[in-house]
Amino acid sequence: MFSTKFVPFNNILKSIPQISANTQIVFRLTTNADTLQPVNLSYATYESTTADRPSQAAPLVIMHGLFGSKSNWNSLSKVYQQKCNPQRKVIAVDARNHGDSPHSSEHTYAHLAADLKSLLNQLGVEKAAFMGHSMGGRAVMLFALKYPELVDRLIVGDISPIRNSPNLDSMPSLFQAMESVNLPSNVTMSQARSIVDEQLTKYMADKSLRAFLITNLVATHNGSYTWRINIPALMKNFNNIARFPMVNDVHYDGPVLFVAGGHSDFVHNGMKKLPQLLAFLKKLDIPETLSLSQARKVAAEKLIGFMKDPNAVMFLVTNLVQRSEGSYGWRFNINALLNNFEYISTFPIIHNITYDGPVLFVGGERSDFIQKSDYPKIQKLFPNAELTYIEGAGHWLHSEKPSEFLKITLDFLNRK
Repeated sequence: MFSTKFVPFNNILKSIPQISANTQIVFRLTTNADTLQPVNLSYATYESTTADRPSQAAPLVIMHGLFGSKSNWNSLSKVYQQKCNPQRKVIAVDARNHGDSPHSSEHTYAHLAADLKSLLNQLGVEKAAFMGHSMGGRAVMLFALKYPELVDRLIVGDISPIRNSPNLDSMPSLFQAMESVNLPSNVTMSQARSIVDEQLTKYMADKSLRAFLITNLVATHNGSYTWRINIPALMKNFNNIARFPMVNDVHYDGPVLFVAGGHSDFVHNGMKKLPQLLAFLKKLDIPETLSLSQARKVAAEKLIGFMKDPNAVMFLVTNLVQRSEGSYGWRFNINALLNNFEYISTFPIIHNITYDGPVLFVGGERSDFIQKSDYPKIQKLFPNAELTYIEGAGHWLHSEKPSEFLKITLDFLNRK
C-alpha cells in the first residue's frame, strides 16, 4: 500500500504501467541551512520496502513548475522508483512558495538552487540526478551549473535557458487575477473551488488553466481559504523566475536531457497575464459554506475568462485549499510570485561556465518554450545536452503524454 493522500494530476495515470506495492512513500520537511537563507523544503520520498532491492544508483530529485507541487509528480515518481535500473530512490520536492514548503518574500533561481543544496545536505545525499519542469527546470539547470559535483545527470522539461516563450510575459496577469479573488470561508473545499472558479472566469476563459490554478486553494484552521502559493513573493520575484540567473566561470559536464512540449504555449498567453491572474486569485471570494469540490468548481468557472485550456484550469484549481477556520485560499504564495515575476520569467545571464555532464532537454511539439534554434546556445552551457520533442505535447508534456515522457526519461536515466 502507498502511504500517500495526494491526488494525482488529471489524466496522468491513463497509460502508466502497474506499480508494485513494494514501494514506501515518506513525507518529510527538511531543516534550514546554507548561505542564501534556504527554506525548509517539503518533500516526499519513494523507495523500495524490500531488503533485496535497495536503491543502487544516485537518487532522482524532481522539482515541479510554477503553480505546481510535489503531488503533481506522485504517480510518475512511483514509476521512476520502480522502473529505474539500477533502482533509484525518488525525492519529489515542493519549491518555496509552493505546496507544503514555507513561504518567503524571495523567489529567485539562486534561492531555489540553494534550497535544493540544503535539502541534499540534510538528507546526506552526495550526488543525485535532477529533473525539473518549467520553473523547476531552470532551478535544476542553475543547480547543475553551480554544483556540478553534486549532479549525476539532468533532465529539463519544456524550458530553455536561452530564451523566453512570448507567452511568459502574460504570467503576471495570472498572479493578479488570483490576488483579486474574494476567497470564501465556512464552506466545503469543493464549494470554495467552485466559487473561486466562478470569479476567475471573467479573467480567463480557459477552464483547464483555471482548474490548475485552483489546485493551489487550501483551507485554513479557522474555516477560511487561502492560496497555497506565496503570490506576493512570486509577483515580486517574477523577473528572477522568468530569467535564468547570471553565473560566471562554472560549467556542468554531465549528461543533460531537455524535453519540450510540442503544443505548449504555457497557459495560452498566460505568462503575459500572470501578474493580473495572481492579483485576481488574491481577491477571489469563495463562500466558506461551500464544500471543497464546490469551491474549486466556482474558482474554475471564474478562471475560465483568463485561460482557454480546461486542463490548465483544472490543474490550477487543485491548489485551492480550505483553511482550518473555514475560509478558502491558495497553496502557493501569490504575493511572492507577483513581486518576483521578473526573476521567474527569465533565466540568469551565464558567463564562462558550463555543466559537462549528461543533460536531456525534452520539449513538447506544440510548445514554444524550447526552440530548435536554441540548441547551439544550450550546448555552450551544457556541451553534452540532447534535445528531443514529444509529438502532440504541450507545455505540461509529462501529464499530457505520460507514457512517452516516461519512456524518453527512463531511457536516459537508465543509460550507463
